[in-house]
Amino acid sequence: MSRRVAGANGGARVRACDATFNACQVDGDTSTNDTVLAFASGDSGVSVTASELEPAFVSVCDAIARSMIADGEGATHVAEIWVSGLATEDAARQVARTVATSLLVKTALFGRDMNWGRLLAAAGRAGVPFDPERAVIRVGDVEIVRDGLAVGLEAEQRATQILGEPTYRIELVLGTGPGRARYLTSDLGHGYVDVNAGYRS
Repeated sequence: MSRRVAGANGGARVRACDATFNACQVDGDTSTNDTVLAFASGDSGVSVTASELEPAFVSVCDAIARSMIADGEGATHVAEIWVSGLATEDAARQVARTVATSLLVKTALFGRDMNWGRLLAAAGRAGVPFDPERAVIRVGDVEIVRDGLAVGLEAEQRATQILGEPTYRIELVLGTGPGRARYLTSDLGHGYVDVNAGYRS
């Protein structure tokens, strides 16, 4: 292994994993076999810095993470949950994780039910303070909640159409702070129960 590549590898790999594999969930459970290894032989003779290597790591890890979520048991959709406007990135990630792993949210996504109350309720129990009366929620480019209130039926109908797509983005803007984070998740439906109820049979 090239020492120069290996030196750049460590920190870049950790940060890439934090932004991808550690920010995605199918059901909230983990495997004892979850491992990320990165090797470089150095045979090319090319030396890279961490700043050059990190974007490549993130790109590769993100593609694999998306594939993992799309391949979740019975999954039919991949949702990017974005949370912004909080005081720190850690706070935003905590809210995004809570929303992304909420069973009520995930089953609503399976049913293409634009139940924004479930999104806001999950955000509210994440342990991060915010003013729900200032909340904005978007599905794709459709704003369905503004200042904590529903925008209207037409917006919800447009959002429901977006929920039929294989991949989409849901964004919760919960303030004006700089904290922003993303979490990948899937919907959860009958297929998940069918696979896991008979896993060993």
